[in-house]
Parts: sequence; C-alpha cells; structure tokens
Amino acid sequence: MVAISGTIVPLICYSDSVPGTTERPLRRDAQANRERLVAAALDAFAEGGVDVPMDEVARRAGVGVGTIYRNFPAKDDLVDAVLEDAIDRLVAILERALALDDAWEGFRLYLEHALDLHARNRGLKELFAARGTGRARKRMGPLAVRLISRAQEQGALRPDFKAEDLRLVFRSAGAVIEYDPSSRRRFVALLLDGLKAGR
Repeated sequence: MVAISGTIVPLICYSDSVPGTTERPLRRDAQANRERLVAAALDAFAEGGVDVPMDEVARRAGVGVGTIYRNFPAKDDLVDAVLEDAIDRLVAILERALALDDAWEGFRLYLEHALDLHARNRGLKELFAARGTGRARKRMGPLAVRLISRAQEQGALRPDFKAEDLRLVFRSAGAVIEYDPSSRRRFVALLLDGLKAGR
C-alpha cells in the first residue's frame, strides 16, 4: 500500500534448498544475482508499473538478459518473486511490532514502517491489487489480528477497530503517502491519535 491499495511490505529470503526435493542450492553468485534482480524489479515497477520490460530490469540489476530469464523464465515468475519479497518485508515488520512489550508502540511501529515501505515502493500498489491480496491476507492476517488484539487488551487501541479496518487505513493513506515524508508522518500521527482508546 503505498499509493497501494490495501496491503503491505527484511531481507529477501529464499531457502537454499528445500528438504525432500532434488533442487540444488543456488551458488552464492547466482543467489546474489537473483536478489539484485528482485530489488531492481521493485525499483522499476515503482517507476513504470509491472509492464516494465524484462531487459530493463536486467539492465538496472547490472546483469545480462540471459541471467534474468535463467532466474525467472516468465515475467509472472519475476512479479511473483517481487510480491513474495514485499510480503516477507511486511511480515517482518509485523513480527518486530509483536515482539515489543508495549502493544501500542508495536501498532504505531507497524503503521509507520508499512506506510513508509509503500511510499518508497509505489509499484507495490499494482502488485497487491493484481495478485497479492489473498496471499498477503493469508500470511499477514493472523499477525495483524494479534497486533490489534494486544493493543486493545492493553487498553491502548479503540475497541471497535478490526483487522479489516487496516485495509481502509492503507487505502485512505494512498493519496497522502506519496507526498513528502513530513506530510506522511503528520498523517500517521493524526491517524494514530484518532485510533487511541478513549477518543
């Protein structure tokens, strides 16, 4: 959701090998190329949407066109990898927020970091709208429910706020988060003030 509609996005995490499969782990340089390609695709999608050509992504990553097609035989494979990376980032933000003792502080951290991630990666809006909502909801939904429940149990978050309301928050933030960081911070501060219990 960064001007994204409805969902959100640490490090690119790919397992070296999957137990019980015959897949060989990627060599270190091949793994580095893959990670560069995903990062370059995210940047390219932020500027030009998901229709950016594969050769442009390869150019941005500093690799040959053959390298991108070895890693991602079809454009959909690359788009899926970028989406999974974004979801990994958002899940990591939620886990970090849940690790804090102060549930309100965790809720604040999640909103600030998730909105910032979307603001810096405008291409995520298209990705989530096109194919990410169900995946994101499956991985992030239970964590978001826990985050909200903890803040309500500690008496910090208004009791009528539901996990579905997060979607509304991110959709309404879409018009604001593309502005400068100070406007984004002010928006988040006003939003949080309105969500505090007892308001």
